[in-house]
Amino acid sequence: MILGFQLSFEKPSFASVCIACINAFLPKDAFMEAVGSDGEWPAHGIPTTLVTDNGNEFWGKNFSAVADEMGSLFQYCPIRKGNYKSRVERFFGIVNSMVLDDLPGVVRKAGKCGDTYDGRQEATITFSEFKRYLVDWITKVYHYMPINGLGVTPHELWTESERDFPVPIEDEMEITPILMATETRELSKGGIRKFVQNYNSSLLKDLYRRDGPGNVTIKYNPFDIGYVLVLDTVNKVYLRVESEDFEYASGLSAYEHGRVRETARGASKNKLDNLDLQKARVKLSREREEFHARNSRRKTQVTTSKAARSEKIGVGEIRLVVDNPKQILSADIEAEDELDLDGWSMD
Repeated sequence: MILGFQLSFEKPSFASVCIACINAFLPKDAFMEAVGSDGEWPAHGIPTTLVTDNGNEFWGKNFSAVADEMGSLFQYCPIRKGNYKSRVERFFGIVNSMVLDDLPGVVRKAGKCGDTYDGRQEATITFSEFKRYLVDWITKVYHYMPINGLGVTPHELWTESERDFPVPIEDEMEITPILMATETRELSKGGIRKFVQNYNSSLLKDLYRRDGPGNVTIKYNPFDIGYVLVLDTVNKVYLRVESEDFEYASGLSAYEHGRVRETARGASKNKLDNLDLQKARVKLSREREEFHARNSRRKTQVTTSKAARSEKIGVGEIRLVVDNPKQILSADIEAEDELDLDGWSMD
């Protein structure tokens, strides 16, 4: 049974492992709703034993300390001993063959698809669409595939096991702070500054009036910069403080936020404000739709290999499109005058 996962553009890191653990340990009702999947995913709970490979993100005191705080035993698989995690390796192979191979834009090995194949030219699926597709496949296909030698499915095994050994529902506000990144930031009259965003709330203002300016401990999720948790040292609780631009930042990763800022900075040298960022997201969405439309037209044309290669030489840098279905402005806008930018233009 797949307990959870984390999918992002960033390289594997301690932060991404912790967010994967949050997804794995907590019930997934809110996650499934956010992704847009109607599948059933009952798996959750803190494992008795956490077993990892020897990736850099698992070495050092950070992850072992997290395991200790969660009450789990922690151990590494032996180096170059694939049989110790054969089921995980087999799952990756199944994902490659059953999920990725047939998707538009999949990266293939050299020589497997001919000289003219270029995954960047074939890509037509957005990040959020792929994430929903993967979740649907896990919950509707993989969990109902019979396990070799057992004749039962992962979903049946989990359901039967949970009847005999019910899994307690973990407290989200107890588990989440343990697995979020920790940092010290300055608390001022205007709140807290992080990710080039201002975070403030009525509770944080009360904290400032009580303690005055100074450094505070915060917890944050680099894959959702819409809020941070601020430690109240007197009451020993974390206060959830949202970004002042919550509508923009909620559900947005730090990586995506950086790409949006790069696009906005290229369009204007002035101080970036919320309107600049929203305009940048509109621009990226429009570029994506135009790129996909160009791909569709190209596929209806018959060209020689030489012509196809010449065509690709002129393709400029492919920009990564930030796709966040919660806040992203509609990518289906056909005419610029349909946007109400209060006097601003999209030039």
